[in-house]
Amino acid sequence: MDISSTEIWDAIRRKNYILYYQPKVDARTNEIIGFEALVRLKTTTAILGPGEFFDDIVLLNATREMQDFVAEKAIEQINQLEGRFSISINIPADYLTSSNY
Repeated sequence: MDISSTEIWDAIRRKNYILYYQPKVDARTNEIIGFEALVRLKTTTAILGPGEFFDDIVLLNATREMQDFVAEKAIEQINQLEGRFSISINIPADYLTSSNY
């Protein structure tokens, strides 16, 4: 798929991120035991995986905003699930050690 950098950058600036939740399944019981949050970027023409937009995130210095979105939405979802399931998110070490919080 050929999407212009301008379209990707516009979506990043608008923070058009969405989360998909991949189930984590207990191999012995086949029961869902939690989820992993997977971030995507919605442009006007497509929904992109991180491999298609992450370099642009870095170029725009927008990694913090994306991580904030992922963390906030995952916490909202955990609250909606009322503690029945965990949700895993990938967080870079510098996000946790930053003095911005």
